[in-house]
Amino acid sequence: MAISAAGSILATGGTPGWQLTEPLGYAVSWLKSTMTVCSLHQCGHAYTNVAWLHVNCRVEFQSKFYEGDGRLFEPFYFKTILQQARAAE
Repeated sequence: MAISAAGSILATGGTPGWQLTEPLGYAVSWLKSTMTVCSLHQCGHAYTNVAWLHVNCRVEFQSKFYEGDGRLFEPFYFKTILQQARAAE
């Protein structure tokens, strides 16, 4: 009995029923690959959309209402604060 089972496995080229499992394996592999490509495409699309909204809202929308008549931006440095404190003394 064991010899005939082993002979049928060798004669068919694999496990019994491989004619069904091999195409199923290809289908699962294709599905996983397709889902990976679709996921990467969606991530790229989401990044592009967010970047476009950032530029569009910041440059085009805010420039309609922002005058920019305040004081110039000065980065925070302890050196500047110490100089101002010495000058005030």
